[in-house]
Amino acid sequence: MTRDTRLTCTAIIPTFNRARYIGEAIDSLLVQTRRPDQIVVVNDGSTDDTLSVLDRYDGRIEVVSKPNGGKSTALNTGMAHVRGDCTWVFDDDDVALPDALERHLAALERDRDAGFTYSPVLIGHTREDGTIKADYESRIPPVEPDEFFIRLMEFSFIRGQPAVVARTRCLTQVGPFDERLVRSQDYDIVLRLARHFPPARIEAPTFIQRHHDGDRGTLAQVYSHADPLAQWSRYNRIFMTELLGDLPLESYIRKSVPFDERQALIQRFVIATRHGILDLAERDLARIVASGDDLTAAERRILIHALTFFTAQREVGVRACSRLAQLCRGRIGRQIRVTMAKGLIYDMIASARQRRFSEVRRMMPRTTTLVGVAGVLELIAEKLQRT
Repeated sequence: MTRDTRLTCTAIIPTFNRARYIGEAIDSLLVQTRRPDQIVVVNDGSTDDTLSVLDRYDGRIEVVSKPNGGKSTALNTGMAHVRGDCTWVFDDDDVALPDALERHLAALERDRDAGFTYSPVLIGHTREDGTIKADYESRIPPVEPDEFFIRLMEFSFIRGQPAVVARTRCLTQVGPFDERLVRSQDYDIVLRLARHFPPARIEAPTFIQRHHDGDRGTLAQVYSHADPLAQWSRYNRIFMTELLGDLPLESYIRKSVPFDERQALIQRFVIATRHGILDLAERDLARIVASGDDLTAAERRILIHALTFFTAQREVGVRACSRLAQLCRGRIGRQIRVTMAKGLIYDMIASARQRRFSEVRRMMPRTTTLVGVAGVLELIAEKLQRT
């Protein structure tokens, strides 16, 4: 591809019973400053008026209908129809900002090594007239290119599939979408992309993600929006368990720094703990403790985040914390327990300042399991004195 060659792009919208929202999603793609060259809407067995809404766009979109099987099956069906150099998977209840695709494609045209782009998002809600309104920006952390994959394994800081545009050849290489996943398909596929291809970062939001109370899932597996964290946690563990079991240890250290086996083990321990993959976490912790040497400052910076993510707080309860604490023997074991407890203490103080006392109550028993009541008080005093 020469420098002045413009990339083409296909937008795929999988949809299931979103007659209320999908028109606004399609409209936002049709008014892009750089419109998709092809828009494929995959109707995944909708039982509402979705098809009637799609009929209004006859001649401007391609509609493919299939029996209901879930978002991943719809995406795999849609991929068979893609003609563009790039693919933009867009959700049927979100709205793209007017210059979103122009910015995504410009980034890929500038960086010919990049396999995909990613951006922040705006979080919004539905007004009384049914249209979307942006409320706040969900930002993405500063991440160096050679640590992107590692940080993404720790937690999914990319909020939603529409934040990503991928080169079609790259998406095809790492695909297909995992049809076991009723949820978390976006996290899974971006991890697979990041494992093999460098990203191109876009600094400003490219779409508005609509938060609403509609049901998710399939006809066979419907779940409400009331507790989405439970579904994310459940499905994340499926592919994260396989990924961590497959990756060589070298993958947990940035390529720009010398390889250190214990630091790699600590990084994998943190990722496994955050996702509630406790058998792997316990095996790695035993190896870390067996090394005997004091923790370095770099290792402490990694370890402090082990229990601070929402999946860790959901999956790693008091009993699991007790098992981890029992593995932490000797001087280095105490350093590990104190470092993990510090992460929880810092989160507890932040939650208390924001008057989220239920979070404090949830974290306190885990923290006391790690370092005891006296240890908790000492760490709180130390943190408050520093601040």
